[in-house]
Amino acid sequence: MSLKKQKIAILICLSLLLVAPLLAYAHGLVPCGGINENPCTVEDVFVIIARVTNWLIFVAGIYAVYEIVNNGFWLVASMGNEEAITKRKSGLANAVMGFVLVMAAYILINTAVNGILLGSLPAGSPLKVDLTNPLKYLSN
Repeated sequence: MSLKKQKIAILICLSLLLVAPLLAYAHGLVPCGGINENPCTVEDVFVIIARVTNWLIFVAGIYAVYEIVNNGFWLVASMGNEEAITKRKSGLANAVMGFVLVMAAYILINTAVNGILLGSLPAGSPLKVDLTNPLKYLSN
């Protein structure tokens, strides 16, 4: 490696080291404890869990779309190779089934949490589930 390439690599590594603390700050993920923010409370833990869960579902969706597009492309490009066609069909089925399982798990857990929170309310109660704010499950 030439001296110029080494200097560029060192400069890039040093730049990444300088930016790393900003990434560790987790701005947007953690709703408290930062500069000019309120101190963290127990409720903020639930907000963090909800935000991480939503982020993971987002990542699972992006990955499922990537796998579907990738396997679909290679399924078309396999040009009659039976082994490749079988492999890509299996990949498509796995991507769709994986995302369906992620969404089913989310729905099951969300329904269970709402059932626990709303289970002790009398029948015909005006309270309803508000999913726009993860902490405000019960709202009028």
